Amino acid sequence: MPLKTQRRPPLLHQKLQMRKLLVMSGAGVLVLLMLGVSGAAEKIGDKVVFYVRVMRLYSEAPDTKIAMPLQAVAKKQTNNAWICGYNG
Repeated sequence: MPLKTQRRPPLLHQKLQMRKLLVMSGAGVLVLLMLGVSGAAEKIGDKVVFYVRVMRLYSEAPDTKIAMPLQAVAKKQTNNAWICGYNG
């Protein structure tokens, strides 16, 4: 007489996995919906985009040539330009 094990049928195991997946995805959708309604998602997204852009700028090499050359201004004069007063 063969011994019977106490294993669950494979179909029941798949149903439990599917139920867990549905509960987790439902909770995720609910969280995203609440963030979208409250406007927090836009603020979080803006901060993430800002930090990504800053990291990209830090990783790039600095420009070796000024993009818009100025007439009658030497390169040495541009180093401490922030000290000069602003008339405007």
